Amino acid sequence: AAFGAAVSLSLGLAAASVRAGKLVEACSALSRIRPSNDPDLERKKLAAYRSIVESDSRNADALEAMADCLERIGRTKEAGETSRMLAEALSMNCEYPRAEEAYRKASQAAPQSLEELRDALVLHSHDPFMQFLDYVLYGDLLFERGDIDLALDAYHKARQISDERPSLIQKYIDALTQIAPETEALTDMLTLAQRYAETGDFQKAAETYSHVLLIDPANESAKLGKAAAENLEMPALPGQGGA
Repeated sequence: AAFGAAVSLSLGLAAASVRAGKLVEACSALSRIRPSNDPDLERKKLAAYRSIVESDSRNADALEAMADCLERIGRTKEAGETSRMLAEALSMNCEYPRAEEAYRKASQAAPQSLEELRDALVLHSHDPFMQFLDYVLYGDLLFERGDIDLALDAYHKARQISDERPSLIQKYIDALTQIAPETEALTDMLTLAQRYAETGDFQKAAETYSHVLLIDPANESAKLGKAAAENLEMPALPGQGGA
């Protein structure tokens, strides 16, 4: 009975806060209600959070809670669609790691078709970060279907937005070497090795430089990069380093 009274109080406080335009207070009141296996309670929370989003479509806390409620009551696809809205809101707020995690959850719960991703690319034309994620996912789907040329183009467009991720550069190389000799990917392999080094993964940097040298033994950039990466990868011997 006490739990039910506390829930009713929190729901009432949230509703009053929404009517007063105090959305932070509304979210705070709802957050006091523990996650539950009771579908009726989760639906009531969902309705309350939805009223917050109707007042502020970019309210990340409410969107995240909505997605959780939807997941708990088995409405997985709607949870994914809400997570996608959350990703957009977080990206607009420059909260990029959280936005990418929400995007990942959305893609798992509510996978998009190629046509839907093409629409998303247009929708996100104002948001480079969301477009970046769209292009990578679009490229992945195309690659899985064997549309290598189109996948390569999608990865290329993603790299034009941001070329800092080794995982994306590797996808580009994998696609390129499906349709062209490895020599065509040497520049990209050198870039990949450099990115590994920049992220502190000197072992992978050295391995990538070594692969370049297998293809082009005279490549000076690979020789220098490999030597530097191996030197940085090696632990300091006793007596070496600072005092």
